[in-house]
Amino acid sequence: MKRWLKITLWTVGGILLLVFIALNVVGYQKGREMVTFPMEMREPLTETPADYGMPFEEVSVTTEDGLTLAGWYVPSENGAAIIAMHGYQDDREDPLREAMYLHRNGYGVLLGSLRTHDVNPGELITFGHEEMHDFEAWYQYLL
Repeated sequence: MKRWLKITLWTVGGILLLVFIALNVVGYQKGREMVTFPMEMREPLTETPADYGMPFEEVSVTTEDGLTLAGWYVPSENGAAIIAMHGYQDDREDPLREAMYLHRNGYGVLLGSLRTHDVNPGELITFGHEEMHDFEAWYQYLL
């Protein structure tokens, strides 16, 4: 094989290897950012159900794996209650507008919060794997 062809192939191969390594490092870092949500990154709560004209109680539950989670309960007027949960990297303020609509129609609303969100312990979001314990604890609270 000609010398210039060998040099070209080795150069291209080296560049491709460096690009591959760089993409993996960046992908790992971005992936880690998606699942890590430490307390210092979380926004403090600025609203409560009272800001939307709803009476409420501060409530908490303990999950089967021992975490204590914070939430709000807006009492029911018709005997029925609905659990309103926040989304990814959000907190219990997120569904306040929906809770106001439900409350106006007589429903009780439990605004629970998941681990690694709000003021709750944890730094790793597991996209449901561990959070299912949180949903179960909030459900049991309403029973």
